[in-house]
Amino acid sequence: NWNDTVLVSGIITAMDGGVFTIDPALPASSTNFVSFQDALDTMNYYGICSSIILDVASGTYNEQLKINNIPGSSSFATITFRSATGNPADVNLTYAPTSSTANYTVNMNGAQYVTFKQMTISSTGTSYSRVFNYSSNASYNTIDSCIIKGEGGTTSTNNVLVFSDANNP
Repeated sequence: NWNDTVLVSGIITAMDGGVFTIDPALPASSTNFVSFQDALDTMNYYGICSSIILDVASGTYNEQLKINNIPGSSSFATITFRSATGNPADVNLTYAPTSSTANYTVNMNGAQYVTFKQMTISSTGTSYSRVFNYSSNASYNTIDSCIIKGEGGTTSTNNVLVFSDANNP
């Protein structure tokens, strides 16, 4: 008597493309994330195999995001964070940086093919208030129809809305 059953465990499959939500008022599920970071952690762990759209529920999100090059992202497998209502004033991603080594609300750290659409992204730091920081050859990223706000009171590069380092031509 031969048993031809094979049991395989521990295989990680990439996230299928489609529309997901970021809504902290709903429980976490296979289609809803409770924060931007929750969505990024999942995409970084599993990777993606086609385009992902994340409809963000109205509200204020006090988060600092470091977006690395997500496995599987390409011109055919893009990642879009967008306001669920289409109104940029309805979604505010904000953070108050306090040091030069983490001076950003969103750090595109080698990220590729990531879009922020129809949202407000702001920095409320005083001495440090970069909103977007592009580093480690981040490329093919888009900021579309967004409101970008900074609060810094000086003219130094610590207080610019969008900053790109020397490794990001």
